[in-house]
This record gives sequence, C-alpha cells and structure tokens, in this order.
Amino acid sequence: MISWKRVIPSVLVVFMLSGLTVPQAFADSDTSCSGSGKYYLSNGVVFRPSPAPPVQCSGEVVLDTSVVQIGANAFRGLYGITKITLPERLTTISSFAFTGARSLAAISIPASVTSIGTNVFSGTSSLQSFVVASSNMNYSVVNGALFNKNQSVLIAYPAANPQTSFTIPNGVTTISSTAFLGATNLSIRTRR
Repeated sequence: MISWKRVIPSVLVVFMLSGLTVPQAFADSDTSCSGSGKYYLSNGVVFRPSPAPPVQCSGEVVLDTSVVQIGANAFRGLYGITKITLPERLTTISSFAFTGARSLAAISIPASVTSIGTNVFSGTSSLQSFVVASSNMNYSVVNGALFNKNQSVLIAYPAANPQTSFTIPNGVTTISSTAFLGATNLSIRTRR
C-alpha cells in the first residue's frame, strides 16, 4: 500500500528543486500569445509564477475559455500586449492584473465579471477605451470611463482616450486613486 504521507512531501521536494511552484508544475500548456511568449494558467486561474521565470507575453492574447480568474499581477508590466480577449466565463480580475501593460489599447469586459480589483488598469498608457457587456450586472462605461453598475464608483479612465474633457457624473461618491493616471489630454469637471 502506498503511503501518501511519504509520497506528497517527496513530490513537493522535486518541484522545489526544479525551481517550479506547485501551480506551475500543473500549468495548462496551451497558453501562448500571438507575438511571443506564454501566460500561466492552472485550474482556471491566470497567474504570475514565483520564483520561476516571469510571464513574457506580447501581441494579442486570447485567454483560454476555461479562465475564471486573472490573478494579481498576472500581466503586470507586460508592455508588449496590444489586445486581450477575455473569456465569457471570467468572473474576477484581481488587483494590478494589467498595471503597466502600456501597449494595451482596448479591453472588453464580459457580462460574467463580478469583481475587479484595485489598480488593475493603472499605467496602461495606450488604453483608449473600455467596453462592458450591456448585460453585466456589476460594471458599466460612461463617456469612456469604467464605473460600477450604479455609477457611484469611478474605477478607471482610459489614459489614451482622445477626449479633452470629462465630466464626473452626479452620484459618484468614490474615485479610484489611480483612475486618471496618465490621462494627460484631459481636464476634469464635476457637475454642480
């Protein structure tokens, strides 16, 4: 009879000696990007490996249909990503997921997304627009900016949006600390 108490620690030691974390060792293999590189996916979660090699991805990224969560920092600092296609099963975009992805020009958020973390889009200096599925029950877009559904929280404004003015809608009670980061074309007004 196999003693699992002995086998499991041995397997973990092999992973550690090989420089892989347990999620990396079981990462799905079909996760390539159109330009170059690949992203890491395990059990429906896109993640950034640690301490193994960083994610290196460029061009268009079409996330696997099994993805339900984009983990914290998953695509952080990947300046070569120009477009990302999010699957219809995605529910969570964790904090800092796309921070510093400075070539990302547009993103469409599917109806299934129920949670977007903090600073997800800060430093995305080429981002021109957000699109949110009209059937999304949690998020919306107003004049190019990403809001929660009832538009009381302004989450992010696309830094490369060509508009020169933006009026914050009545009812906004919270503005993310990085909502307008890099939006150099813009003068902001509030309604009275």
